Amino acid sequence: MKRLRRGATRTQLLVVIALGMMGMLAFAIGAPLLLFLRENSRLAQCRNNLKVYGIGIHTYHDVWNRIPSGATEKEGIGHSFQVPILPMMGQERLYDEFRFSGRATGDARENVYVAEYGDGVVLPFARCPSSSLPVFAMIDAGGKQVRHQISSYVGIAGSDNITVPGTGENSHTSFAACCNDLAGGNPQQGIMSVDGALVLNSRFGFGAVRDGLSNTLFMSEQSGWGKVTTGSVPFDASSPHGWLAGTAEVKTAEQLRRDGGKTNLKSVYNLTTIVYQPGSVDVDRPGVSAGHGPNNPLISGHSGVVALMGDGSIRQFPYRMDLIVLKKLSLRADGLPLEPQQRRK
Repeated sequence: MKRLRRGATRTQLLVVIALGMMGMLAFAIGAPLLLFLRENSRLAQCRNNLKVYGIGIHTYHDVWNRIPSGATEKEGIGHSFQVPILPMMGQERLYDEFRFSGRATGDARENVYVAEYGDGVVLPFARCPSSSLPVFAMIDAGGKQVRHQISSYVGIAGSDNITVPGTGENSHTSFAACCNDLAGGNPQQGIMSVDGALVLNSRFGFGAVRDGLSNTLFMSEQSGWGKVTTGSVPFDASSPHGWLAGTAEVKTAEQLRRDGGKTNLKSVYNLTTIVYQPGSVDVDRPGVSAGHGPNNPLISGHSGVVALMGDGSIRQFPYRMDLIVLKKLSLRADGLPLEPQQRRK
């Protein structure tokens, strides 16, 4: 009998090498593709989340003939716009747990009942899966540590002043807004507008959105990290109290307008006034802070921010978009026209 030769033939070695190279090539192509597909799925979920908010706002308007107040005062820090639209977003049971008399319904330090019920509650549509921020804010409620979910989305209160061409006049009024401490410990006030779609202590309907619902920004992503010399700090609008919190400011939007920008506002949560470029990470600027800085920039885990327009449509704005265009979109009745190319979705 003939003995079998030991070892592999040259052909067998070449086959093994070829298979190994094909495997490496498949991994090199497949890994980025898998990451791309996963991020596309997360992006789609973020868009769907904002669609849910859009349905909630429109259904609320159908019932009450007005847009929900962006932030409400209630014997202290009241509730955000996200609370009254809960029944319109399939959260009737959660909404029924709220008490709208007595102490505040948003600030856990002043309403232990709500804080304890809201402890650990997760609204699936309030978090973008691309966000790298913590899910919860840890707060003290009557000596008890509770967790309130941090929202990945923020209501748009407007922008800082834009000069009306040919008049030299501002298109609207902004107000000094308290309070935020920068990472370096230097407190600087930002500004808060009452000329956007979601503003504090307001009662107006879609008719007040005279620029058109399709040209007015209602909500956007705001969930990312700002940079300081010592590391990173979170950019979002709901910390340190979570998605429940509204404002402690007692004046209405119309009263503030009559004040002509001379009022120093109290804290406002879950709203932002557009001042800075989307995706900006510099913390050391007025109105920007870890937590609920009134002028924290729009930011996300994507290459741009997903936003909800007043007509319920979803748009994605690149970080390098024209800041003036974003400011125009953030105002409901500034009277400043967008160029045709700026209206495209």
